Amino acid sequence: MQIKKIRIPTTAEWRKLVGVTHGDNSYMHWQKMFSWCQGNTSEVMDMLPCHPICGYDTADQCVGKAADTRDTSIGFRPAFEADGLDALPNGILVTVGTLYMGGNLVRVPKNPIWAGDIRNYEPDSPLEFRDTVADPRYNVKAFKVGDILIADRALLNHISLVDIRENLAIPDALAYPYRFYLPIGDWSNDGHGKSEMVLVKSNVPVGQAREAHFRIKEATGIDIHSFCDDYEDWAVPAEIVEKLNKLGFPFEVEEGESAYIEPDKMAALWMFLLQKANPTIRLKKDDEGIPMLPFYGSDEKGRHIDQVGYGLF
Repeated sequence: MQIKKIRIPTTAEWRKLVGVTHGDNSYMHWQKMFSWCQGNTSEVMDMLPCHPICGYDTADQCVGKAADTRDTSIGFRPAFEADGLDALPNGILVTVGTLYMGGNLVRVPKNPIWAGDIRNYEPDSPLEFRDTVADPRYNVKAFKVGDILIADRALLNHISLVDIRENLAIPDALAYPYRFYLPIGDWSNDGHGKSEMVLVKSNVPVGQAREAHFRIKEATGIDIHSFCDDYEDWAVPAEIVEKLNKLGFPFEVEEGESAYIEPDKMAALWMFLLQKANPTIRLKKDDEGIPMLPFYGSDEKGRHIDQVGYGLF
């Protein structure tokens, strides 16, 4: 199972949750705690548009509150869109990940009511879901409800809908679980031997990215192997530049000048074309980097790691 998106449930999805749990509070934890939902409500409070909050008095109750309302009786209960749910039976409870607030673990409440042990949201703190941790007290569980998952309880309270919209993020570990290199240059070392390895994050494994590569010319009309293919050939032909501009990959070229490209931009272009060939693919340069065992200069103890195997090349 791979999480693709994290959000709050719609009111229709909330009612499906009530259905799969039969509204049993010991499973669904709706008593004495509202949960923010998506949807339209005709109710108006203080002359402001209202947004649904569900639960508290009855399992299927939904009323309205202004989006900026913070109250200990209103909580954040996430919904998860994921790949691989088709094989799971409806109503099954699964572990989905761990919630972090401001980079710190959030413990799953045991008594998820307004006067219980639900943690208050800390304003302006980023909310992220990451992989599960060894301590099960921090691992969030959710019910399969149709084609999504919905948490079995509110995880935070005193949180507004605005807080959720502005601060809920999907970490790269979930959005981009795969990594591979895009080698720019002579990676096989059968020519000039110079290359640059660009590490890329991806939402699909490398095999699917390879299939997209083989479709680039068919999908875009551009053969990425047809230019910048000779020694010290940095120029991108004008007809390629024109096609790329039409596809949405801009080149800023002064009139009468050639379009030159460097390794980083070539990698960005390659990623762009892969995503054009298969629009379901999401790629992103990995800026975290991978450390190298040797390092420049000396460390704090005056030590240095010399080259290894210099004479092999």
